[in-house]
Amino acid sequence: MKDGYIPDSFGHLAQLPQILRDSGIDTVFIMRGADQICENIGKGDFLWQGPDGSEVFVHVFTEGYDVYLPREPTEFPVFAEKLAALFEKSCTGTLLLPLGGDHREPPTNLSENSQSFVSVWEHSAIMSSFYAGPRFGR
Repeated sequence: MKDGYIPDSFGHLAQLPQILRDSGIDTVFIMRGADQICENIGKGDFLWQGPDGSEVFVHVFTEGYDVYLPREPTEFPVFAEKLAALFEKSCTGTLLLPLGGDHREPPTNLSENSQSFVSVWEHSAIMSSFYAGPRFGR
């Protein structure tokens, strides 16, 4: 499965849906450039139609491309409230939570913390996938 990933563009071509579809991509993840439409529709994802009629499903990182998972379990309830608000804005009932960003690596105890967080998250399922990429400076 191919997905588009354009997290830090300060603008988007109207023809982007056509370019992505021509590349076999029907879903794209973006961060910037969709604030107004998200505000207008009250959701964090939408169907984007290009001038030629090509469509792609867009998921917007409304909280940026680094959602900070607290390290202390005492902070989990506040984090759960934030996620519940994001969950309400999702058309699909799915949240994508990028952790680590491009300016810092994910916390070393990410897997342990995410498992601890499951105990306070009220929604039925959490699927997690972690990429343990190369360490910075190595």
